[in-house]
Amino acid sequence: MQKFIKFNHNQNEFATTGETRILFWLWESSERGFELYSPEIPPKKTLTQTVFIPNTPQAVSGTKEGVIIVWDISLIMEDYTQPE
Repeated sequence: MQKFIKFNHNQNEFATTGETRILFWLWESSERGFELYSPEIPPKKTLTQTVFIPNTPQAVSGTKEGVIIVWDISLIMEDYTQPE
């Protein structure tokens, strides 16, 4: 279950966050629809919220355990690498 949604500044990108899963969404066009990516979450971490960092291709997620996870959206959406 996704509990939180945050739109990026262009509103074609957004992230939905649940306790154990995050989804990054990108609206391509009416013909292609949505693309989405669900990265692997570190074990035994419970996600709280995700926000986009203004003027960058990055987002950050917080966990109940006090960990901040930085995601590079440009790499995720291009399938170049997994975020660390």
